[in-house]
Amino acid sequence: MPRQLLFFVIWLILAASGSAAWGQSESIPGDRQTSPDPPLDLGLDGLAPDGPEQAVQQEPQPFYNLLSSQEEPTGGAAIRVKSSSDDIGLMIYGRIAIDSVTSNGRLLAPYGYIFLGPDTPESQWTNVISARQSTLGFFFTGPDLGSFRTLARFETYFLSSVTDANVYGLAQYFLYAKLINDDWAFTGGVTSALVNPRAPSVLNPSSGSNFGNLGFMRPQLRAERFLQAGPEFFITPQFALSSPVGTDFFQTPSTGPEGIQLGEETGWPNVEGRIGFAAGLKEEGARNHPVEWGVSGAIGELRFFRSDFVNAAERFSTLVWMYGADFRWQITPCWAITAEAYYGNALGSYAAGNKQTFNRDTGEGVLACGGFIETEYKFTNQWITHTGIMMDNPLNRDVAIDGRTWQQNAYANIMYVHNRYLQVGFEVAQLWAGFQGSSRDDNQAWVFHNKITFTF
Repeated sequence: MPRQLLFFVIWLILAASGSAAWGQSESIPGDRQTSPDPPLDLGLDGLAPDGPEQAVQQEPQPFYNLLSSQEEPTGGAAIRVKSSSDDIGLMIYGRIAIDSVTSNGRLLAPYGYIFLGPDTPESQWTNVISARQSTLGFFFTGPDLGSFRTLARFETYFLSSVTDANVYGLAQYFLYAKLINDDWAFTGGVTSALVNPRAPSVLNPSSGSNFGNLGFMRPQLRAERFLQAGPEFFITPQFALSSPVGTDFFQTPSTGPEGIQLGEETGWPNVEGRIGFAAGLKEEGARNHPVEWGVSGAIGELRFFRSDFVNAAERFSTLVWMYGADFRWQITPCWAITAEAYYGNALGSYAAGNKQTFNRDTGEGVLACGGFIETEYKFTNQWITHTGIMMDNPLNRDVAIDGRTWQQNAYANIMYVHNRYLQVGFEVAQLWAGFQGSSRDDNQAWVFHNKITFTF
């Protein structure tokens, strides 16, 4: 019951805050999702067009992680290359991120934990120091095509392609090309999921996956239309066809005493949609408008295959669907609140439902709800703190006999942004995890996370 109450409270705050913020707004322009960004200036002579819409340098974004890195990078990188043509350029950028994570509970992939393991009578203390979440990226600007600017981005992390594998590797999380002008944007490739695009400001590089932050990277074709509904009010319908089996597909093949289990697509893409809104003038250099909100939805289908190598193989299909809402309100220059909520079925591939897409015993999809709410306070432009709570709650009756029934994370952190090249942070979090049946016991744990990020 407390988890259902928390979910209801998140939705209530989304609705109440949205109404209050709208009433207090004096003007209503678009947001990062609802209006096109100004032409990007990579610091290369000739790349940014002349005129009043010259790009401004955005404020540094603390602790660039997998899910909060949706924005294209701006100028300031250590390496910038200009071709002989004035309208073609390349920016090479990256981050060396060093994490130290200590916990009194066993974490799956503790450098970027996505699960808390069950309770055990033995000691569960873990500690890891890792640089797997470091990044290397390339951002291209190409020639104009009619009224459209052309962009492309490639970004890799030093993670294994299997998210929860405890090894280094090269995992390509952004690989896309984009056409954009003042009215339209078209994107093709691997980028963040369209639905519920916000993320909590945590140090964990997985950014709350399977704890209440829905969405991850997906191959997709996306279209966005920037509409001006008033002098300073923008609405952006967004639409995407995405791969049901993305880079984040969490129903990966598994083998065990019961045989082999596999999730797979059914030949149709997922259909995702979002309508974004914003209110208030965007301050120079800021990433967000004073008030931003949106509603999202997605629908698709997945197939589940199971074989015990003795009897005939079984196949089940289920609809993948979700609806959600996201909201951010810059209450004062120092205070801000961010929230998201979702409800849906078979959401394992969206990093929700505690990674459970199907009930492996029945073949049915797993219903789940969840979300997060977070407050931000800036003591100065360099000292920033965040406090929040997130929850991911699969429906108990849909979960396998030894499956996960919920995960929750309450956290507080302090971040010191010395400049865009050096950032330091410390976070304390308390995690909870619940399990079905009696074979695994519920657990809770404290996590202490230190992070140093060098940016170039």
